[in-house]
Amino acid sequence: MCGPCTRSVWDTALRGMGVGSWVVRAVLAAQVPEGAPAVLHTQREVYVRLYQRLGFAAVDVCDVLPGNKQQEDTNGDFQITILDGGPKTLKLGSAESHGFNKYDLRGTYVLSNLLQELALAKDLGKQFIVLPESKLTENPVHRLSRMIATSFWAGLTRTMDRKGMHIICQDPKNRSHDQSLKIYVPYEDHVAQAYYRNVVETTAWGLQLHVLPPDISPEYVKTLDEHPGILSLALHKTYDPLARAEVWRGVPFVVPGGRFNEMYGWDSYFETLGLLVDDKVDLGKHMVDNFCYQIHHYGKILNANRTYYLTRSQPPFLTDMARRVHAYQAPPYAAEPSHHHHGPIPTAPVIRDDAWLLRVLLFAIKEYYTVWMAAPRIDNATGLSAYHPTGIGMPPETEATHFLHVLAPYARKHGVSVEEFQHMYNSRAVSEPDLDAYFLHDRAVRESGHDTTYRLEHRCASLLTVDLNALLHKYEADIADLIDQVGVVRPDGSKAVPVPTAWWQSSALPTLDEHADIAVLCANAVADLARDVPAHLYTPDHAHTSVPVPLRATDTLHWTTSAVWRHRAARRRATMTRLMWDEAAGEFFDWDMAANARSAYHSVTTLWALWAHVATRAQADRMVEVALPRYEMLGGLVSGTEASRGAVSLDRPNRQWDYPFGWAPHQIMAWHGLKELVFD
Repeated sequence: MCGPCTRSVWDTALRGMGVGSWVVRAVLAAQVPEGAPAVLHTQREVYVRLYQRLGFAAVDVCDVLPGNKQQEDTNGDFQITILDGGPKTLKLGSAESHGFNKYDLRGTYVLSNLLQELALAKDLGKQFIVLPESKLTENPVHRLSRMIATSFWAGLTRTMDRKGMHIICQDPKNRSHDQSLKIYVPYEDHVAQAYYRNVVETTAWGLQLHVLPPDISPEYVKTLDEHPGILSLALHKTYDPLARAEVWRGVPFVVPGGRFNEMYGWDSYFETLGLLVDDKVDLGKHMVDNFCYQIHHYGKILNANRTYYLTRSQPPFLTDMARRVHAYQAPPYAAEPSHHHHGPIPTAPVIRDDAWLLRVLLFAIKEYYTVWMAAPRIDNATGLSAYHPTGIGMPPETEATHFLHVLAPYARKHGVSVEEFQHMYNSRAVSEPDLDAYFLHDRAVRESGHDTTYRLEHRCASLLTVDLNALLHKYEADIADLIDQVGVVRPDGSKAVPVPTAWWQSSALPTLDEHADIAVLCANAVADLARDVPAHLYTPDHAHTSVPVPLRATDTLHWTTSAVWRHRAARRRATMTRLMWDEAAGEFFDWDMAANARSAYHSVTTLWALWAHVATRAQADRMVEVALPRYEMLGGLVSGTEASRGAVSLDRPNRQWDYPFGWAPHQIMAWHGLKELVFD
């Protein structure tokens, strides 16, 4: 219940700001309390003047919040903006007068900040707050940065443990008849199986535990369409001060928005860049660890950790993500924190964990070999890769009506309703190769992260895209650098890393490398696990973590060196230039395998070639001169050109990754690419 603004309430509020109780009473009392030290006469005047100078407001949350909202949020969208018709002024009481003396707050920005502060206070169960006016008039950029660091990250962080499971398991995309809460755990993760079994047995959520088979085939994944669930991520032991012991907790991860509960693929890379800006390096490291868990147990970094994403990956950023986390160095000691730094000021750089980075390096190599350089994503003719997931049928996470216009002609052909045909098709009672191709390309668009765009629609799995192959070039270059940085020192003093031969053999590289200098570099490169390989690469620590190790004691290994990977990067760079580069246009274009020609679609993803250092300096200069102006608009870069998008209508609506929309990943990668390759 909201009550009157009592002195004890303000006493509590001010002491919560770090002000001693004697001083609080001195500030609030009409006179200095009897028996107080004489010095408080002076201290009271100091604090009163300070409050008057800073403009502290005394705010009754339960009174002001609804009044402010009713008066100023005239369009009812839970925001105060220039679109609202309110007077844009509000009277608040000063803290120095116990809320008796009023003064005006004016302006859209100030009142919108007040509404946000009151809503946050209400969420925390506060009835009264003491609010400095400086918080309401704070520089907008500084305020947003502060809120991200101190509030938003926490609101977007999830853990797959007893504390967070009930929320995480709920899935608004579950359109099946089976709405029970399910968690699917990898066959080999016995730590997770034991932990979640205990959760099932000691809670009343109705949670179901399912153990995945050792071979997660597309056919098996299809059987889960009617029984979807969350996929487990890594667990680790952390100290619980309440239990006074180490307990199992989910390795935390960040979601891309408040309505999400899954760890998404390429979103996580850009989230990690933000985490490092706010000095949250541990959380960034946890994100990398969860990616390694996915590669080990699910065979790839997933679109997100739900069962219907098991056959689909996303744009690969792991090597750069891990390098940035590993290279993180805390800001140097300063007398005052910068506007974007919050919390205790670090006094020493973070100690870099080379053993951790070496383990991540091996997981990235596994992903490169077994996902991107293996069937069906590899094009053997060029050595380049395409987005080509292995799912069967309709993506089950889509809206029920999303594909009605696609299915209707097939339903008429078979003389059944759309709903009946959908069931027939999903149960594989009918064969429609053209429809299979449609859904292959649809899934590939989703794997690309650019869902949806006319650039990729109906042909994504047939495109060797600039963006994917730029990222794989970055992998090759990063892996070469990381081998030189953290590789195992061999008896001859050279550095290399031990790689399971089975990974390499599962890819197209034995054929691609056959007629190159790489074959010579790989010859006679067998590694002895017991003699040559650090134990932390193949010995799991199940007592403290379920984050896996990359190697097994039974693996047959061979050494791979940085020279091998630099050859591979050079080969990809040359192929991309030969097939994709258009000197006149000053751009790289996607290569259409079906047409055996370049796509004509102008996409801002051409600038990824700058970020990944695919482009030469001459090509970069040409891109800045000719291509960049095509995408520059007020506010940033658009996803593509209007001409490439084509006309829009009711039958051909806008797609979110087309003109005139711009997206943060494109801006960030362009900034870094231009800075490093053009304006260095």
